[in-house]
Amino acid sequence: MTEMDMLHTGELYLPGDDEIMAEQQKCLELLYDYNMTRPCETEKREELMRQMFAEMGERCYIEPPLHANWGKNTHFGSNVYANFNLTLVDDTDVYVGDSVMFGPNVTVATAG
Repeated sequence: MTEMDMLHTGELYLPGDDEIMAEQQKCLELLYDYNMTRPCETEKREELMRQMFAEMGERCYIEPPLHANWGKNTHFGSNVYANFNLTLVDDTDVYVGDSVMFGPNVTVATAG
């Protein structure tokens, strides 16, 4: 079993593993781009979210800054709003249903 496989089993894994670090680097690059967008760049933000997350429903809005371990393990329904500083410790799947609102400084954690 690889370190990457262990993310979804709940077992302890080595975060310094080369495969894990390469995957997280992809997410960090997208997060950087997302967090540096201007408020008027709504189309750019939507495109970055579609690249970053496993699923994105209609009319999702996430106020920067956004933080995530993976992004690709998070599934958003429709009509989701997240205020600033949403943190996703998405070592395994996170499912956010339709019409969910997150206040500021919320952390959703699946690790451990």
